[in-house]
Amino acid sequence: MTKKLKWVGDLSTADVSVLINFANHGDILEFGSGGSTLIFSQMGAKSVVSVETNKDWIALTQERLGTLDSICPVSFKDYNSDWSNIYDVIFVDGIDEHRCDFAITSWKFLKPNGVMLFHDTRLYHNFQHVVWVAQLNYQEVSGIAVNINNSNITSLTKREKPLFYENWNEIENKPKWAYGIPDGVERTRLWTEEN
Repeated sequence: MTKKLKWVGDLSTADVSVLINFANHGDILEFGSGGSTLIFSQMGAKSVVSVETNKDWIALTQERLGTLDSICPVSFKDYNSDWSNIYDVIFVDGIDEHRCDFAITSWKFLKPNGVMLFHDTRLYHNFQHVVWVAQLNYQEVSGIAVNINNSNITSLTKREKPLFYENWNEIENKPKWAYGIPDGVERTRLWTEEN
């Protein structure tokens, strides 16, 4: 049986499809209450924590949630309150002035193999948030998908474990000439790799 989704919000059809695909990944933290809250709560999330700066927007979203038959637990937090926990999915939307800070701050609450989703990434200033989080946490990022399926949503996937720099030439016991440092008669010798 197909579940009928009920929602209203500033999301494209492609955006909704992406959110549905990530809704059943477990515990979700989002910045910006509204359409995404309605979608996540109906489509298989274990729980949703919705961080919001506007109390009226929280009240409106709670009203809309009250019209739905079957939803997961949803809690609302003020932006300045404590929303620290561990999450499977983090959705970055909300007001522009706090998006980047929210993304940078909440990355540490994302589980290994978890996904951070950024909304409105067809806009340069919102895509910059993706880049900031990726460059600050580059050793923990295993993948970036830009505007997934022609949506306005870009994802960063967190590695199981951070990937630290290793001098692979030393680890693989290569002689200096094999990684381009000439050493006398070895100047023209080439490394051979078996495939």
